[in-house]
Amino acid sequence: MSITLLRPSPSLLVLSAAFHTLARGVVELRAQDLGIADDLIDAYAGFVEVYAHALLDRVAAMPETSEAWPEILEHLLRRLRQARTESVLLEPIDVMEQLAARIQHLEEIVL
Repeated sequence: MSITLLRPSPSLLVLSAAFHTLARGVVELRAQDLGIADDLIDAYAGFVEVYAHALLDRVAAMPETSEAWPEILEHLLRRLRQARTESVLLEPIDVMEQLAARIQHLEEIVL
């Protein structure tokens, strides 16, 4: 079995830094029960989707990663889209928290 090491692109590292900054801010707002404006939720959701897709592309380029990862991320992205359009009774922020946790774990593998 061979292991493929890919250096993260500077663009991906910028996305990662922005994701972590935004995620920390949202978590702090929730922890302090200050409320989160709908426009912040929309911005966070859009950013999480973009970053998740960037990581999915990276996962696809690494043959040694689990085939389950793309399926898990795609499932959560689908749930996020459904929650945002209110076609399922889920809070978008709850789905984003699950997605963010998966993204952070995946970063350990692909970055």
